[in-house]
Amino acid sequence: AAPYSESLSEEEEEEEPEPDSPEPEPESDEEEEKRKKKKKKTEDSPEPASDDTKGKLRKALKGIILGSDLEELTKRKCREKLSETFGEETVGENKEFIHDTLSKLIEEIQGTG
Repeated sequence: AAPYSESLSEEEEEEEPEPDSPEPEPESDEEEEKRKKKKKKTEDSPEPASDDTKGKLRKALKGIILGSDLEELTKRKCREKLSETFGEETVGENKEFIHDTLSKLIEEIQGTG
């Protein structure tokens, strides 16, 4: 009777880890996908615009801010107006710069006004 119980316990031991292993894998796959997406965003990020382009964007942003009601102005509206002049690609490539510059310009304008 002893050899039979031994082989039974070995089978139980082998079967137990298998059901557990597939469950965590989908979670780690999802986490991996999220990480890959984040990496893609940073890896696929276009090269930053030249100083000349940034200067032009800053000047255009200042004009947009000065010609707009700050209560109704949004980042999206600014980007849309910039897209008319610079194109969607340039605006998309410089979105972070535009947002940072927009915040700084509004602070400057409100500080002096």
